[in-house]
Amino acid sequence: MLQVNGITGETFSYRDVDNAICHVASGLNRLGVRHGDVVACFSPNSHDYIFMLFAAMCNGAPVAVINSSYTACELTSMFFFFCRTN
Repeated sequence: MLQVNGITGETFSYRDVDNAICHVASGLNRLGVRHGDVVACFSPNSHDYIFMLFAAMCNGAPVAVINSSYTACELTSMFFFFCRTN
């Protein structure tokens, strides 16, 4: 086993992880995520976070990790600042 979900006890083999990453990468591709796009990941620590991280990288998209404990006000300020600087 490669990974164990500490909350649910669910386990994942290398094949499970590879299949999940390929599945998520395919979904990102269908959504139009391409090389050079930036994917924002707003998620608590979980196996889904790992799948998203590697799936985005498979598509050549860097990941901007956003702390899931941020408030709406903090997120608004962060995205407003990003939009003004780009």
